[in-house]
Amino acid sequence: VVSNNSGCSGAAITRMKVGETFPRIAKVFPYWFNETMQTISVSIEASESVPFDQHFLIAAIAPRKAYVASAMEDSWADPYSEYLACHAASPAWELFGMDGFCAPNRLPIPDEEYTEGNLGYHLRPGTHFLSRYDWIRYIRFLKDEEEWEDLPF
Repeated sequence: VVSNNSGCSGAAITRMKVGETFPRIAKVFPYWFNETMQTISVSIEASESVPFDQHFLIAAIAPRKAYVASAMEDSWADPYSEYLACHAASPAWELFGMDGFCAPNRLPIPDEEYTEGNLGYHLRPGTHFLSRYDWIRYIRFLKDEEEWEDLPF
């Protein structure tokens, strides 16, 4: 599974988030959400009282591989909240005896990528879009290391 700059209601944690918040996105894109979700979109307090957060969604992908990508200038998607969600979801892979998110306990810097575990992440410079830079990292993460030598990039 690949998440590219998904932000709010995607890979970014919802609580105490900067940029795009659930109440704001529910107003801008109301057709993205069912009636139940609309009832919690009335305020930040209501949306933060929900007993789950987006890292639960990422954790549900385990034991399969997942990759979250962020862009430094994508403040609405909130790269740091996406990174924190990866840390919070990592124990799901560990329940299967697998490596989850293998990253330092600090916020990432641009051009860093973490691909050692089964939950990968990178932070690239730039804005909200799907780039060649992103695609190359997704392909490398999903392919076996022995096959990397055969890639044309």
